[in-house]
Amino acid sequence: MENKELRLKKRYRLGICPWWWPVGICGWLIVAAFLARDWKIDGEMLAACSFLFLLALNVCGVAIAGIRAVMDRENRLLWIRQVSYFSLTIFVFLGLLNMIYGGCRIRRNPRAMLISCQSNMKHIHNALVCYAIDYDGFLPPENGAAGLNYLIEGKYLDDRSIYVCPGRSRPAGKFQELTEENCDYIYYGGGEQSYDRKGILLMDKPGNHPERKYNILYYNGGIESRGGW
Repeated sequence: MENKELRLKKRYRLGICPWWWPVGICGWLIVAAFLARDWKIDGEMLAACSFLFLLALNVCGVAIAGIRAVMDRENRLLWIRQVSYFSLTIFVFLGLLNMIYGGCRIRRNPRAMLISCQSNMKHIHNALVCYAIDYDGFLPPENGAAGLNYLIEGKYLDDRSIYVCPGRSRPAGKFQELTEENCDYIYYGGGEQSYDRKGILLMDKPGNHPERKYNILYYNGGIESRGGW
């Protein structure tokens, strides 16, 4: 009986069923790698899904250990101990999940996204001014994404993530050339760059922010937010 109990303790040291615990985790890591590479799933969402998967494993462990505690009377204490281990792990995972989702809610706050979008516009404006200095005061001649591509090609601003509004939920910076599909800003190109010139230089595309909120960048570098709220 003593040898049997020792074998059980070695067998169930890391969980109720030693083979499905590491297999399940390794399997999820492989799936997560494919999701991140091929589907370009958001990193925060992927982390949350990982914790949910591990949480599900522990819930199954509690259920199985509870059933075995009722059925296996000789080793009931061992199975009850397993229930407590898995339950403690569940509480840890729930705390981590709350931290992840809480961080996501803060980062996805509409007002914070609007301010972050304004930061992107300031970077683009600085790059346009640098371009104009090198080209006798003239801005890239084409409108839209075609005009902003001059900044990437000339290495004035080649960080692709800047051209994607933070209010969008899709990944940023996964492209080589700006197009109207992957660029979230409307650029009104051509003419001279002057801080005394009136008019809109850059603005959000419709749908970048909720409640029809959007940012406008003027030639003098000023930014204004318009729309709902």
